[in-house]
Amino acid sequence: MRAGTFHKMALNIVTQYREDHHLKAFTLEPNRRRLVAALAVQLRDSGDLKLEEWQLPRVEQEIGWALSKASPARCTSRAHAD
Repeated sequence: MRAGTFHKMALNIVTQYREDHHLKAFTLEPNRRRLVAALAVQLRDSGDLKLEEWQLPRVEQEIGWALSKASPARCTSRAHAD
């Protein structure tokens, strides 16, 4: 079994479920800055947490740091090449 197989299978299952239930297809956000900004808006609107604009670059840095510490075997995925 190669790295990424589980994640690719999970994405396929979710995609099939959404198609079967006539739900809008989901997309993965490739831009971390847009992802963090959208998450901040969602958290503010829900009242769960308030991230200020000046905090967003720090959140992006923390995500980058965490990804850099991950095992290379876990990050390498042929699913990204598909």
